[in-house]
Amino acid sequence: MNAINSGADFYVIGGGVIGLCAALQLQSQGQSVAILEADKVAAGASFGNAGHLATEQVFAIADFGIIKQLPAMLFDPLGALRIDWTYLPKLLPWAMKLLLSMKKEPSQKNSCGIKANQWRKSSRLAGFFAQMGAG
Repeated sequence: MNAINSGADFYVIGGGVIGLCAALQLQSQGQSVAILEADKVAAGASFGNAGHLATEQVFAIADFGIIKQLPAMLFDPLGALRIDWTYLPKLLPWAMKLLLSMKKEPSQKNSCGIKANQWRKSSRLAGFFAQMGAG
């Protein structure tokens, strides 16, 4: 086990994708950073499938496909989506905007924009890992 740099401004726990990104951002702002990693940097979940950035599975939430799933999500007592029904009148204006953005043209535009952004990020990752010495 290596000694811990006790003079660092910040300590980042974990040397995976997220920890390395946080450390690099802090360093770019002039901060000294120590990464605390139990094993080898970028060797855990970030190395295997769990670290895969699935750009092929990116989609806009404003998609008509979600409408079919909405009732099951709302009425599942253990589900992730919950609505306080007394809040419904306040929610309606936002819900109408969401529904309008589900039209074919805005939905395709949103989806293409999200995917393009993900591809830009994933292409930057190769350089990022090389810069961190983990690529």
